[in-house]
Amino acid sequence: MFDSPYIMIVVLVLMMVFFYFMIIRPQKKQQKEAQDRINSLKVGDKVVTIGGFFGTINRVLDDGFLLEVANGVVVKIAKQGIAYPQNPPAATSEPAAEETETAKDDDKNNQSPIEDKK
Repeated sequence: MFDSPYIMIVVLVLMMVFFYFMIIRPQKKQQKEAQDRINSLKVGDKVVTIGGFFGTINRVLDDGFLLEVANGVVVKIAKQGIAYPQNPPAATSEPAAEETETAKDDDKNNQSPIEDKK
């Protein structure tokens, strides 16, 4: 089937093109989006760090941020230390009320026998 060395070269080139478009290009696009998201942060934005700390940006520095993690507690963090911006929850009252009712019903149905004896 692959008698000619030219066919082997063509197959190899096609595999490289395939890997570029399926793996390398999407990864670069994802990295660029993450970098743009970090660069767009400004004072007052709420973020989550890769360590799991929630905080508010106090000051933007060249290589990082000053992040307030509690009242009066400000830490310096590198830009790469930000996992993602913390988005405020959507203000919808109806679905939240429905979820609360469903949660109450689930709690009633999932009571343990030990709680019934009390």
